[in-house]
Amino acid sequence: MIINIKKQRQFYIENHGDFEFRYSIVKVSNKGLIGQKPNNKQRGSTREGESGRTSSQLMLGPPGTRGRGQRSDSLSNVPSTTRRQEIVGGNVRAQFGMFYLYPASGTISSNSQQTVTVECLAENPGRCEEVLAIDVSDRAPSEPPVYYKLSGEVVIPGFVTQDVNTIFEEHLIVANSDVLSLSQGPNYKPEKADVGVYMIEENKFLFSYVVVGQKACARYKILNSRMVPCDISCVVRQPQTKQMSKSSSHGSDVFEISPSRTTIQPYSYVYCTVNFTPSAIQNYNAIVEINAEGLHQSIPLKDRNLTFDIQGEGTLPSISIMKPVTCTKKNQPVIQFSRLLLGQSQSKPLVIENTGNIPTRILVEMHAPDTSFTLYAPDETLDMITEGVVEKPASAYGYFLPGLTPIRRPVTLELHSKEKVTFEVVCRSIHISKLNAEIKIIVEDNRFEDSTILVVGEGYEDDITLDNVRGSSKQGTEFVEDNILESVTADIGAVHLNFGDCAINELHQMTFTLTNHSSTDPYRFSWGPQPNITFVPNTGHLHPRCSKDIIAEFKAGDPVSFQNQAIPCKVVKITFPQPLAQVADWDDRMKIIRWISKKPRKSLGSTADEERVASPSKVTKKDSKADKEKKAAEKV
Repeated sequence: MIINIKKQRQFYIENHGDFEFRYSIVKVSNKGLIGQKPNNKQRGSTREGESGRTSSQLMLGPPGTRGRGQRSDSLSNVPSTTRRQEIVGGNVRAQFGMFYLYPASGTISSNSQQTVTVECLAENPGRCEEVLAIDVSDRAPSEPPVYYKLSGEVVIPGFVTQDVNTIFEEHLIVANSDVLSLSQGPNYKPEKADVGVYMIEENKFLFSYVVVGQKACARYKILNSRMVPCDISCVVRQPQTKQMSKSSSHGSDVFEISPSRTTIQPYSYVYCTVNFTPSAIQNYNAIVEINAEGLHQSIPLKDRNLTFDIQGEGTLPSISIMKPVTCTKKNQPVIQFSRLLLGQSQSKPLVIENTGNIPTRILVEMHAPDTSFTLYAPDETLDMITEGVVEKPASAYGYFLPGLTPIRRPVTLELHSKEKVTFEVVCRSIHISKLNAEIKIIVEDNRFEDSTILVVGEGYEDDITLDNVRGSSKQGTEFVEDNILESVTADIGAVHLNFGDCAINELHQMTFTLTNHSSTDPYRFSWGPQPNITFVPNTGHLHPRCSKDIIAEFKAGDPVSFQNQAIPCKVVKITFPQPLAQVADWDDRMKIIRWISKKPRKSLGSTADEERVASPSKVTKKDSKADKEKKAAEKV
């Protein structure tokens, strides 16, 4: 039975005899019946008494309750030798320990019955047993009374409130927030099943990051380990502290608990579910209270109340385009390829990072008018693709890159927090024109993070090209095209030399290649004079199918700034009077060296040795030949 809760049972006494009799219910002690009144008619053995006993028969129900019994122990605070009686509605009401019985005495007519009601109400937990006797008037002294035993156990209802391993069995449990931060670490990858974590010292349940507008559900196990049912009520309320009022102003709207009321059967359990649906990107705080209903305030709080804090944060998935770094003035990322001769190709990386704090699903798709641009996925990227069809390398339109797989259909990837994914974008020059395409990146659950990457290039056919621009400054920094383009397609043919920030009177160099793609015609190039910038070589020849490395040097004695400074290079086609195979390469770095003969002084006692390094006549002849070649090369 539940403490302070009244429970009622009934039994009946039937008279199957021919005469009425009077009964009385008394308590049995070691000394006999307690509360029995003396009856002179029962002291002697008369025919009238014997006739009454034989003509009046007692029947007690329900079945199986008759018989002799021994008195049991009762509650220590209830006297075992006293009986309280009071008149209720004309019936005698008697108290035996924690049991109240009425009518405790009365008269039963022939062939009729009397219903006796027993109520049990206790204010203290424990077990109580009372042995009662039903004494019938005019019974034979040799026939004992009918014994009836009342037994009951009073239990305080409640549920488990201290065992956190049982209550939060579906969640991660840590000692405190410091242990949580150490266990997660910078490389922590939360799973979708990780709804939240409970911190023991803070007595707080922390929801994982939840996307705004979506619902996260956390279940808590409420166990009834006692032998009586327990009625509980569940509620979410706002904290009263001023520090949390601002961040939890809408907590009642974002936290919902179910069921609000329920009954836990003995030795059973129910799950209490808290739903968290954030409406904005902010922190929310609330308090969960689960109380056992119908209990007196004197019962210890640990037996009737479970309270803990809950906290959640609304967030949205976000990504960042790490490469390319080039973008337009409208902050649109641009993959800018160099001008490519027909048949040439170039590859540039596309790197996407999940900068949010929750796993993010993205869809990547390339829109290209032809096969000039192709999106490739390395092997490690293929493992991250969850949806989409990936072609085999053999079907990639006749070309194959080791370790890369072409992506020609939309694919979906899932990125954990702070995780990166890399693609390779390849441009192939298959016709003479400006090339452009788009790569669309769609972020699930956050359309504001969708991105469109512009991919531009140009296919051309020319005899002289400038390419392979590379830096060689003292700091060893790699050249990166980080300029913001105003017009991407118009600026793509230019070669950019970015010296960066340079110290005064300090020499900085960059190298690029000048190539002659013609198979028959030689060319002469010449750089015009520029302040603070020199080219080595400044003038020279380019034979067919040959290239020459050019060094650009920058040195300034005063503070100066150059932004998109145009530096022209004059290139003209030249001819030689003799076959090209007989013409040596030339540029202004080449010098004419004259060798002269030196006659040492004659010393006494020594022979005159003459040391000649070169013949003057041959030098003169060679000089004249070089002059003729230079003059012939300058003819257009």
